Amino acid sequence: MILEEIKMYEDQAGSMAWDNARKFYFGAHPLGQSILGSSESITALERDTMQAYFDKRYVCGNITVAVAGAFDWPEFLELVKRHCSEWPAGEGGRSGVWAHAGPGGNFNVEKEGTAQQHLLCIASSAPAESEWRYAASTLSIAIGDDSGSRLHWQLVDPGRVESASCGIDPSQGSGLLAATFSCDPESASENLEITQKVLAEVQRDGITESELEQAKNKIASRVVRASERPSGRMRSIAGAWIYNGEYSDPDVELARFEAVDAKRIREYLERYPIDQLTVVGYGPLAKL
Repeated sequence: MILEEIKMYEDQAGSMAWDNARKFYFGAHPLGQSILGSSESITALERDTMQAYFDKRYVCGNITVAVAGAFDWPEFLELVKRHCSEWPAGEGGRSGVWAHAGPGGNFNVEKEGTAQQHLLCIASSAPAESEWRYAASTLSIAIGDDSGSRLHWQLVDPGRVESASCGIDPSQGSGLLAATFSCDPESASENLEITQKVLAEVQRDGITESELEQAKNKIASRVVRASERPSGRMRSIAGAWIYNGEYSDPDVELARFEAVDAKRIREYLERYPIDQLTVVGYGPLAKL
């Protein structure tokens, strides 16, 4: 089953572009590994190895239960106690949690049979447990949201690329900010130059007050919409507890985003420069 899933995944050019980008950016860091593993690693996996992993990780000290919606708290606690009280105790722990900055430079993976060239421009960013993640999210939306952003106006609106975006991946211990696009191979070099210019201009000048307010309004709308769904609230509650050991509700999140101002964006850019890039290409080109 997993081997079939890996083969299906390998047929998705966008997903493979991201996997290769993480490999080049993180190198030997655990975050550089594919979450699915490889055909070789899965084939070589032995039963005792899998059992040892299960025994270490699937313990009470490594499991968080979150609930949201219309529920009765005492009844919920009773259900957890009834179904989980006999689970083994222990602390799963997590190794390999440290900050990592990419090597810089250009990397490319040639993939025959793909029509589009995928480019990822990756810079270091704030980890999941850092307060800087609020400035990072705000900045990434101003740079590369799917509408009204710099990359949208420079690349998507003129029809230069099929798609373009900028987002953050705040993993525990280490984060990244990535500006990405896919396009015809013939225009990849020119579009990469435009993207790098956009990032360099933001690094030098920051973003405008109008861009800042527009990004914060988008975030506020998304936080509120996500909080209206029980699944969204559960993920938010669990994430805040796992990464930061705190209970965070939508009002807290909105206040933290609202506190992001031009000064905070400038401080973020000085701490995490977005023009110091590791560029990764994936597609039909033999080289960038």
